[in-house]
Amino acid sequence: MKLFIFLTLILSIIYFEVELFKTISDSIGFSVTLFLIIITGLLGFFLIKKQFIEIITSLNKKNTNNQEKLIEILEVLFLPISGFLLFLPGFFTDIIGFILLIKIIRKYLLAKIIKAKKRKQDANFIDIDYTIVDEDDEYDKIKKLK
Repeated sequence: MKLFIFLTLILSIIYFEVELFKTISDSIGFSVTLFLIIITGLLGFFLIKKQFIEIITSLNKKNTNNQEKLIEILEVLFLPISGFLLFLPGFFTDIIGFILLIKIIRKYLLAKIIKAKKRKQDANFIDIDYTIVDEDDEYDKIKKLK
């Protein structure tokens, strides 16, 4: 079922990209549209490279705790996703790729993912209270009652 949803999503995005490309191409011309797609891909590549270097150098310079470093490392994982979206030809994927380059958006999405993971882990956790009963003590109590 998840595979079906994933494939449907991919095919929907491809269809949307083609329709958007046709619409923009009809408005401003095919060659200008193609040029814009190539430029956004190259611009995205350089922006990702710049942000990746900034994050790595800030990790080396900061004397922060491990949790803050972990969050920044997890933020870096959004950069390949953004790069992949910018590399794909099309305006919709480029917009999503550029949105993922915004640090506030990455932090927000990361917080949502961590919260969902924690909620899922908490749902699988069972809290049990127990008492250790010594069998000899119980036997003595029963014997005294008789």
